[in-house]
Amino acid sequence: MWMNWRVIGGVGASAVVAVLFAPGWMAAFAPFLVLAVCPISMWLTMRHLPESSSRVANDSEHSEIEQLRSEVADLRRQQSDRTSN
Repeated sequence: MWMNWRVIGGVGASAVVAVLFAPGWMAAFAPFLVLAVCPISMWLTMRHLPESSSRVANDSEHSEIEQLRSEVADLRRQQSDRTSN
């Protein structure tokens, strides 16, 4: 399992602050820190991934899409011909 080092550092810093300023709360606070590592790490990882939706399709992708659309139209036409006979 991969964890973001910034998240681990932030959780560690939060634990140190909790121990220094509220040592009685550390017993209640520690399980939430441990549980928060994974979702926060995943969120940071996803935030830094390139977005595929912002990518612009090039000409070959457009032509491939048009070809696939025409194939679907031909297959639908063939299917309707078979069902009408």
